[in-house]
Amino acid sequence: MKTYGVLSMPVGDINAKRQIRVAGVTHADVPASWSSLQPNGVGTALDASAIAILCQEFDDCASVGLKVIFDFNLQYPPAWVQTGIENFVDQSGNVNDTTASGKIVRNWFWTALGRQCVADFMSKVALGLGDGRVKQVAAIRMGGGWYGEAHYPGVYSTGFSFWGFGASMQTGVGLATDQVVCPLPGYIPFSGGSDTNDSIWTNWYLNGLITWLEWYYQQHRSIGFTAEVHVMLPGYGVRSNQAHSSSGYKQAAAYGEDPVRAIAWTMKHPDVWPYCTWLNTADGFPGGTVDSDKSAWKKIYEEALKRNKHHRMMGENTGNESTAGMQAIFSGATYGSALSTASYPGSPSITTGYQGLIWLNYDSLTSGQAGRATLSDLATLIAANP
Repeated sequence: MKTYGVLSMPVGDINAKRQIRVAGVTHADVPASWSSLQPNGVGTALDASAIAILCQEFDDCASVGLKVIFDFNLQYPPAWVQTGIENFVDQSGNVNDTTASGKIVRNWFWTALGRQCVADFMSKVALGLGDGRVKQVAAIRMGGGWYGEAHYPGVYSTGFSFWGFGASMQTGVGLATDQVVCPLPGYIPFSGGSDTNDSIWTNWYLNGLITWLEWYYQQHRSIGFTAEVHVMLPGYGVRSNQAHSSSGYKQAAAYGEDPVRAIAWTMKHPDVWPYCTWLNTADGFPGGTVDSDKSAWKKIYEEALKRNKHHRMMGENTGNESTAGMQAIFSGATYGSALSTASYPGSPSITTGYQGLIWLNYDSLTSGQAGRATLSDLATLIAANP
């Protein structure tokens, strides 16, 4: 049976939870927002009202028969995190100081202080929830970057922003103990140096993201979460047929989006699965066989299949799809289906295709805005694709 979930459920609205459960949805996403839960500084207690609200969300899900998908929403940090933890800095000296909602990320990937603050927040949330609710979690979405996904910040203005030029990464001062200082301090990748140095630098940069994922995964386990983990792989990603000098490779590498590297990491852990945040994307060249022609969800699925990491894969749409767009994710009538076993001839149907769809989001399903897919549309498709 497939997993069906909904993101961004209205807090405190048990009727909304009943509504999606009646529609056949099996899971609701319940996030822990850093800014609301720990607003008062490093090491401080959680806000009593905020943790009580989070606990009630868990209890409301249980009361209507919904399982919980859980996230630590680090991308909504309190003010003290924004000013106290090192910013990412790119090759031009630009500081990642965006105030865009869901994109406020500081360098907890690489810094000892960032890790300390994240660990403190996570452990206090687990304690506040209590062992029963922690064990209630059925699945965890994990990434740690903007929108909660596994990547570095976005482009500062134009071009490519390689976020490896902060003090910790370049000098080792304040670096987390499991990370490695830049092997080529001051070197700017793809600036006219050697191919060898470009590769050394980008491998260091991309591997640092995997080191973060390992730490973040282990932190979940150390505080008592036992649910399966779904690492959120965003964007188009680097492709095997791209030259490292190509703009496509440089853009994906700057973001840290390397699905092969990330999926290889999941092989270390039987309870970790790839999760695609672009289930609605189309092939760049329909019918094409070159790697860069394939949609994001197809690339991730094929790489996972090669490594036997496809059995529990889930994913989400990018938001505000039409009814036809929702149907395409299920039926493949337009550009191939992430959820349809017919898209993968020759594979056992029970483990073929994505095994879960987490819909972004509740408001889009219930807004009544013309042209958008509705909760009724989702209910019909769930009934046809149990």
